[in-house]
Amino acid sequence: NPSLVENDEVFTKFVSSILGSIATILTFVIALLIYKDRKDSISIKKTEFSITKLILIGVGLGIIMILWNFVISYVYSIIGLDFRSGNTESIAESLKYNKLLIFNLLVAAPIGEEIAFKYGIFTFFHEIFQDKGIFLKVILPAFVSAFTFAVIHDGLYLVPLYIVPSFIGCLIYKNTSSLLPCVLGHFLNNFLALIMTLYN
Repeated sequence: NPSLVENDEVFTKFVSSILGSIATILTFVIALLIYKDRKDSISIKKTEFSITKLILIGVGLGIIMILWNFVISYVYSIIGLDFRSGNTESIAESLKYNKLLIFNLLVAAPIGEEIAFKYGIFTFFHEIFQDKGIFLKVILPAFVSAFTFAVIHDGLYLVPLYIVPSFIGCLIYKNTSSLLPCVLGHFLNNFLALIMTLYN
């Protein structure tokens, strides 16, 4: 019976979407707990930037992310590549069954992912190469963090879309000693993506 098969597919998508949301929230909570006890060379420094400057930098990063999205979509269309994000399409599909995903997109992902990739991966390699030159201490860790972030989101196909803003975010984190601009930029990008998904 085709209707039973369709209902079974809907139920499976619903359950997997809910389980994915719960996993994201648990990861978010764990990331917050880890973030509390930071003792690395970047985060032990108190930021010298005012909250206003951090917010402005975050808004700037969000604008860069959004503009970069348009640049990459344009370049992909020129060279005849399809610019559809599997990550975005699966989110759009899951939103039909799971409104908890809105919290994940706007809160858990911006905070949890920035902790994981900036404080986690970037800082891990930054500390290993602490006594080395700028390339090993900053550029390489930023690249590894950004590349990992890109691959996790959409595989190798859309690495150019994610890697540049994520790389810039690592440099911002290093220079401000604050995750606030990265989280805010990530939030603004996800917020626009959510609006476009809901009204497309």
